[in-house]
Amino acid sequence: MAAANDWDLIDYLSVLGVLLQIMNYQTDLKQSSNDDLLKELQHQDRDYLERILNNQKQIIELLTNKD
Repeated sequence: MAAANDWDLIDYLSVLGVLLQIMNYQTDLKQSSNDDLLKELQHQDRDYLERILNNQKQIIELLTNKD
């Protein structure tokens, strides 16, 4: 009968495979949150650009009406 300390290469590879799957899962979770952040930042950028353009339009209207 083999002792509990007798590990084959397959056993080591199995443990390594599980560890890599865990690391991959953690990376996927981080990537999801990064994607969410990126979407929110793009949304904020669009809103900010719209406000800038509206303000510029108002300024131009005020300047053209002044003459």
